[in-house]
Amino acid sequence: ASYAVANQVNSQMQSFSVMMVRAFNPQIVKSEGGGDRERMIRLATQSSKFSVFLLLFMVIPMLIEMPFILKFWLSNVPQYTAAFCTIVLMTSVVSQMSTGLKTAVQATGKIKLYQSVVGSTVLLTLPLSYFLLRSGYPAYSVLIGGLCLEAISLVIRLRIVHTLTGLSISAFFKNIILKVAVITAVGIGVSFLPGLFMPEGFIRLGVVLALSFCSTSLLIWNYGFVQAERDMVAGIAKGLTKKLSGIQVKFAGK
Repeated sequence: ASYAVANQVNSQMQSFSVMMVRAFNPQIVKSEGGGDRERMIRLATQSSKFSVFLLLFMVIPMLIEMPFILKFWLSNVPQYTAAFCTIVLMTSVVSQMSTGLKTAVQATGKIKLYQSVVGSTVLLTLPLSYFLLRSGYPAYSVLIGGLCLEAISLVIRLRIVHTLTGLSISAFFKNIILKVAVITAVGIGVSFLPGLFMPEGFIRLGVVLALSFCSTSLLIWNYGFVQAERDMVAGIAKGLTKKLSGIQVKFAGK
């Protein structure tokens, strides 16, 4: 029951970032097919960055207010549910960091090595889970093991994509992994502050949501994005504003 709730929470969180990945995928494949390897790598990196940043907007406040949200959502919260949800969301963040790499491998058409190595790593979850439970570790240890294997899979994906496309591992680490780690740590630290002096409840939840959104936005804009990515986001926002203005004018005319 706890695992089912955790997966439901995770699927709702990921639904937003999945849309971002779908927007990048056709261009990644098109760039590789057109022989523009440099653009393909850049788009694959941006796909990973944008999708994981979008996920952080929802994951950070969820990690802070998980017990209250679960108590409000469920009349009877199963044992370990908060721990399960927390670990599953952390695993999702790690997985999302390499989402663009998966598309990059598919774009090259050389998926045999990738599927064999990464698939075998993921399958290790079963024997590892058996070992942990057989050794008397708590139920959530299975998910911690899964989180560790996901981190190992990220390293393997990076190595394989480096071999297939020439992607710089050090640049990927500096531009995505390090930035995600810093933004997550600082965002959680800032969003945790209301819990030090406010009682649990909807008011604190609202304050945490507002504080988390503002701090995460500032961190992503000033530290997570490079100038070209800021220009891209500004262009998208400008286009959406024009479309909304056009819709408002059309309705006003009617």
